[in-house]
Amino acid sequence: MIRSVREILKAILKGRLVFDELLSMVMAEAVNNLNSRPLIHNSNSPLDEQPLTANHLFHLRPIPGLSPGIFVMRQC
Repeated sequence: MIRSVREILKAILKGRLVFDELLSMVMAEAVNNLNSRPLIHNSNSPLDEQPLTANHLFHLRPIPGLSPGIFVMRQC
């Protein structure tokens, strides 16, 4: 799981230095990304229900997929 978080952070941040607020938002996006992965095998049949994810268990209902944020670096 640590490798997965590291890969997500590398993809989002692309080696940039960030401050606390942006790091908090990026970590929330990484957690949502990890918790949205199916816990069980997902078949290719369109008749199957939505696969069970950790977000279903945390929120007790399906959570729609959130679009990834666009992070812009500001000069401080």
